[in-house]
Amino acid sequence: MEQHVDLAFVATVTHDLKSPLAAIMGYADLLADPIYGDICEDKVGYARKIRRVGQLMLMQINNLVMVCRLEKGDPGWLSEDISMATLFAELEDTFAFMARQGEVDLTFATPADLRVRGDRARIALLMQNLLNNAVRHTSPDGVIRVAATLENNRAVVEVFNSGSFIPESERDKLFQKFGHIKGSNDGAGLGLFVARGIVEGHHGHIALDSTREHGTTVRFAIPALPTRPTAAPSPARGCLRVLLVGAAGALGTDLEDAGCQVLRADGALEALQEAPRAKPDAVISFESLPDLSFDDFRYALGMDPSTAQLPVVVITATSSNPPDGIGAVPVSTDAAAVLAAVHTAIASAAAPRPAGG
Repeated sequence: MEQHVDLAFVATVTHDLKSPLAAIMGYADLLADPIYGDICEDKVGYARKIRRVGQLMLMQINNLVMVCRLEKGDPGWLSEDISMATLFAELEDTFAFMARQGEVDLTFATPADLRVRGDRARIALLMQNLLNNAVRHTSPDGVIRVAATLENNRAVVEVFNSGSFIPESERDKLFQKFGHIKGSNDGAGLGLFVARGIVEGHHGHIALDSTREHGTTVRFAIPALPTRPTAAPSPARGCLRVLLVGAAGALGTDLEDAGCQVLRADGALEALQEAPRAKPDAVISFESLPDLSFDDFRYALGMDPSTAQLPVVVITATSSNPPDGIGAVPVSTDAAAVLAAVHTAIASAAAPRPAGG
C-alpha cells in the first residue's frame, strides 16, 4: 500500500512541476530566437543555459517517477518500434550544445536500419542519463563516443568518455539507488540505477568498464528487431521530412517505414523550437497537446515567418471541420492515409493564391 501511495504522490508532484518547467523552457527558447528581436550573444547563451538546466531538471523528475515504478514492479512499458538512428539524432541535437560548452568532442554512430522494440520514452531516458554522466565527467578536449551495433540479434550500445576512471570495487555500487563513488557526492545517484532498471525491463543487460589509460565505457545490449527493407519512396512524392507532435505511439515508426524522415516533439513548445531549425516539409500534430491548445500552437507557427507557410495536418478525435489550410484525419487513421493528407496539404500550400485572396 505504501508503494502505491508513494507512486501516486510522486506522479502528482512531478506533473505539477513539469507544466511550469515546460513554460520556462519555452520562454527561454523565445528569448534566444532572433526573430523576436535583436539579442546579444551573451543573452542568447544565458537563455540556452536556462533551457539546459530545465532539461536536466526534467530528466531528474522522470528519474524519480521511474524509480517509483521500478520499485513498485509496474513500470508500465509501452511496446513501440524504435529507430536507433532517429533516437541518436534527437540525442545529438539535445547534447551537442552542452558538449560544445565543455569543449568536448561528441560523436554518434549507428546503422541506419537498426531497430529495437520497447518503450521509446524510457530508452531515451536511459540514454539521457548515460550521456549526462559522460558530459559531466569529461574534461575539456576530451571525447565522448556513442555507438550502436547489431551483434547476435541484439542492439549493443556503448557510451564512452575519456575523462573518468572508476575503480572496479566501486562499479557495482553505481548501479544501486543513490550510489556514489567513495568520497564523491556528485549528482543524485539515480542515473545508473534507472538505466539498469530500464535495460533489464527490456530483457537486456548493462555493464561498466573503466581504465585509467582510456576512460570509461557503459555498454548495454537489448534485443533488436530483424532488419527489413524499407520501400523506396515514390519518385513523384520523394522522401518527406515531417515533424510529428504529441503522443504518437507507433505512428512515427509506420511513417518511417513508409520512407519518411520523422522528427518528434512531445509537445507544442518543443515543436515551436524544433520547426524553424529542422525545416520539415510538414507538421503532423495531435489535436490534444500537453502544453498548448492546438489553436494556440497553430497561431504560434503562423506568427513565425520561418514556419508560417508550413503545411499542417491535425490528428483529431472530433468530426468538426478543420480550419482553413489545415488537413485533418481521425485518430484511427493509418500511416498511409496520414501521408495522403500530408501530400494534399503540401500541394494546397504550394498552389497559387487567387488574386485578392
